Amino acid sequence: MSYHESPAPITADAVDALFVAIVEVCENSFFAFVESCEPDRFAALVQHLAPPVEQLIETPFPELKRRDGRSAREVSGRVDRPKLSEWVEASLTFTGSAFSGTMEIIVPVRLARHLVASLLGLSQEVQLHEVELREHQVFDGIGEFANMICGAWLTDLSGSQAFNLEPPKVSRLPLDWSPLADPSGEPEQGYRLCVDDLPWRIRVRPSNG
Repeated sequence: MSYHESPAPITADAVDALFVAIVEVCENSFFAFVESCEPDRFAALVQHLAPPVEQLIETPFPELKRRDGRSAREVSGRVDRPKLSEWVEASLTFTGSAFSGTMEIIVPVRLARHLVASLLGLSQEVQLHEVELREHQVFDGIGEFANMICGAWLTDLSGSQAFNLEPPKVSRLPLDWSPLADPSGEPEQGYRLCVDDLPWRIRVRPSNG
């Protein structure tokens, strides 16, 4: 008789160790002050990232004629489509003596650029628009961010015992995705966090193997 066996949740000590690893990596390598974020504040920060509707749709009726006879499309030159805040996910699979699973780090693009600029020592240049980070640089940097956190965490848990990290996978999440909804139904094993009032999430999904 076959049955589905749910993965065992990670221990409370392991979750605490994860937060310690997050703080150490953020402060020492990314020069970022990170703090935990209560659900209500997290939701408010997420909502604040999304521009108001009037900014999302510049010309809702592009063919509507103005008094001077020109259409809205002719005036603006383009029609903006509604867009939600863009989010980036970095995930990596790990195997270790304590347990195995997947770590997921989900950050808004704005925070991703901020963290990567700090890592590269280009914060001021990026802020002054003297340097523009390319998407592959942001993806590589956020992948390294996830790799460093997971590595620091597993080192603390495993001690001298070996563990293995797969290369991180980084991708943009769909435009209609929201960090406030988690349809998986799995228990929360991670943190809601923020850096400079920019929200992000980190989750660990244990595996059976």
